Amino acid sequence: MNEPQSEFVEAMGLLLEEERFPRVSGRILGFLLITDDTCSLDDLVTELQVTKASISTNARLLEAKGVIERVSRPGDRRDHYRAAPDLPHRTLQARVAKMTRVRRAIQLGRDTIPDASHLVRQRMDDMIASYDLFLDVTTRALDTLVERKHATSAHGPAQGGATERGAAS
Repeated sequence: MNEPQSEFVEAMGLLLEEERFPRVSGRILGFLLITDDTCSLDDLVTELQVTKASISTNARLLEAKGVIERVSRPGDRRDHYRAAPDLPHRTLQARVAKMTRVRRAIQLGRDTIPDASHLVRQRMDDMIASYDLFLDVTTRALDTLVERKHATSAHGPAQGGATERGAAS
């Protein structure tokens, strides 16, 4: 890995750490994002200079979250990983799901305070309206991503390569 790539990998580690993931999870994702091929645990250990136990634990975490996929290669018994091909879509879906839960909780709070002051009701109504706007915009963005993906795949060759082995959804 060259210096700019290393800086990117470290930046991804810090970004995911802000999202309450272990930093090494972000580093794994960062490295897989800039790698054409799949990587074995041993490849990741070598590139990221982290213990195999840490790489394995964090790869499983990212796989469970649907951020990376475990794949197999014919003739190789080792597990290999790659960034999820539909990562932007999965990421936005997860954000929509989380914001939907938050919006429901705020609505529940608003429904439990019918006799609250005007200030409290307005605060809750403003929060609900903000989440509604976010959900609307993000849902439209998801629709656009899907449309673009279909348009691109209709005009270009399908990706071949490794066989999927239990991709997380």
